[in-house]
Amino acid sequence: MCIRDRIISVPLEEILSSTINMMIASLYTHLIILIIIFIVVHFLRIPKKEKGVIVLTSTFLNAIFLPLPLSLLILGDLGVILVTFYAIPALILFNFLGVIIGVIYSDDQKIDIKSMFKSFGKFPPLWAIIIASSALILGVKPPDSVILFSKNLGSITVPIILFAIGIKLKLDFPKTHILAITIVSLIRIIISPIIVFGFLSVYQVNSTERFIILLESIMPPAVANAAFASVFKLDDKLTAKVVSSVTLFSIFALLLFLPLILP
Repeated sequence: MCIRDRIISVPLEEILSSTINMMIASLYTHLIILIIIFIVVHFLRIPKKEKGVIVLTSTFLNAIFLPLPLSLLILGDLGVILVTFYAIPALILFNFLGVIIGVIYSDDQKIDIKSMFKSFGKFPPLWAIIIASSALILGVKPPDSVILFSKNLGSITVPIILFAIGIKLKLDFPKTHILAITIVSLIRIIISPIIVFGFLSVYQVNSTERFIILLESIMPPAVANAAFASVFKLDDKLTAKVVSSVTLFSIFALLLFLPLILP
């Protein structure tokens, strides 16, 4: 509801260009990283399932859970909107390409198109965008009291999300599967921002859009990768370890990276 009301509160003409830029940047970043990591794991002499974990966790990032509170704190309503639209292509790719990756690196799974669409339809921000976009096109605006309530709810949500992230992190350095964790860390913390800097050198965006795109580039793997790994009988314990470790590393990297990209 918070996302829906924040989108409705901003005039359509002010966000249309920015949301398109977000989706283009998201598609570009995900696909380039996917190509790179496919090539990398091809030359690794490790178990097939471990390759699948590396591909999943390198490609599919935490596109909304971690960047949403940060963007809200720094940019307000516009930050929420831009992060949400960046996350939509990420969601589509995750539910479609993620399934294909799971099948490629699993031993006995088949592609289930029905499950792809079912997972896609369960994404709450997607429905928020559909409702908000329809309201904008139809010229429908919720009462000021509803918008005020959603903003107050959003301000409460930020510290709750940050607290939830904090209690899930484990401050222990991994002692096993160092190769997988190192590769994913390099992709998410170093290679991804470099790719995005290259993209932004030729694709013109404003300073606010640039901030969100760069912020997303250093995000850690999505927690949902662990669920995918379990469904496709990959190494779900390794996936959880990679996600936890790289999330911790990414937060430390973000502390250094954030002042350099502020709009």
